[in-house]
Amino acid sequence: MTKEERWRMEGMSFCMRLLDESGGDVEALRKELKRRGALGIPIGVTERQTKDFVDGTKKNVLTTVTLLTIAILHDTFGFGSVRVARFIEAFNDAAELLQDDCINWQELQQGIAARLGNVRGITWIGGMPTTEQEGKAS
Repeated sequence: MTKEERWRMEGMSFCMRLLDESGGDVEALRKELKRRGALGIPIGVTERQTKDFVDGTKKNVLTTVTLLTIAILHDTFGFGSVRVARFIEAFNDAAELLQDDCINWQELQQGIAARLGNVRGITWIGGMPTTEQEGKAS
């Protein structure tokens, strides 16, 4: 059997397994194929493995950003353990709001731009938000 034939058989087996699991729901198959195509996820990777990978990546990014921020807050601005603990609590609260879709990245950007203006060094997601106070910095 050639590689192409093996890939086709693997694809057909995947489709059959998904149809069996979804009670023959062809729409579930369409959604899964669209999701995999959009993300480039191989057939052999389960949805659970994908979720675990994404969750692990998010956790690593948050941990790295938190550690770097704490080091800067302490070394550059003299934050001690009490202020660092307050920062961590506020940071985790904000991350939870984003995770729970209570606020989105665009709203967060617009709020920062409204309060601080065009903050140098920030690469705005999707471009700088437009606000009435754009350019005002304190």
